[in-house]
Amino acid sequence: MGEFLQVVPNEFRLQMELAIHFWNEAGVELPFELVLNARDGSWNINVLYERHFGVVFGENRFCVLMWVCAENAFELPQSITLPCGVEEVCELKLRSSKGMFIVNAKTNIDGNWVLFGNEWKRLVGAHNINSNAYLIFQKENGLMYDIKVCREADPYFELNIQEHHKNWVTIPAAFIDVYDVRSMKVVLISLKGRFKLQVKHFRGRGRKQSKHIVFGTGWKDFYKRNYLSNGAKCRFQLMKASGNQSADTFMMNVVVKK
Repeated sequence: MGEFLQVVPNEFRLQMELAIHFWNEAGVELPFELVLNARDGSWNINVLYERHFGVVFGENRFCVLMWVCAENAFELPQSITLPCGVEEVCELKLRSSKGMFIVNAKTNIDGNWVLFGNEWKRLVGAHNINSNAYLIFQKENGLMYDIKVCREADPYFELNIQEHHKNWVTIPAAFIDVYDVRSMKVVLISLKGRFKLQVKHFRGRGRKQSKHIVFGTGWKDFYKRNYLSNGAKCRFQLMKASGNQSADTFMMNVVVKK
């Protein structure tokens, strides 16, 4: 059939848009099954065209990007069909590292499948699924899927500076749980240099006993040296650990917008 050059984008783990003109010139009608042979093995891939996603979906597997944290219900891409009757509500079993979750599935007025129900909400909470995540569904048998939650390589959280932030900043609880940020020290890197901070751990009051991690000693110096004030927006991006980085320290790149 010939060859074509495919540039691999940063988001290739979520989707891979192929050179559609190549397949048109080759006289291949979509959809079709493509066999990929590589040094490590061979894979059967379903190739299809879908306006918004334009992706390659693996055999019995599909990926879904969580554009927004869909806590109560989640609409699957238009290309995905489930082995259920279109007009009926069926139950899917989603097995993850957190256990088994039984969710409802039904088509909406656009004909797309929607996952919903209390178990879906519990799954979202158990995995702290947010807009930085995407899901991989692997079909096992019938209406059972293995589900894996994947996240961005360089996660971040954003903060709108307010008056009380002069003295402390609390790292969001969901960020702590998802990325296991539990070290005792942090190094913040900004255009004004590197700042070493101590991290304080404390537990909130009440039934839930929520855990909090706060930037402690060193934060006031960071605040002052970066000329932070009310209304400024800071993006704290967790950086990959380097070989010479202490095990009890994590590093964050901070971008300040005023």
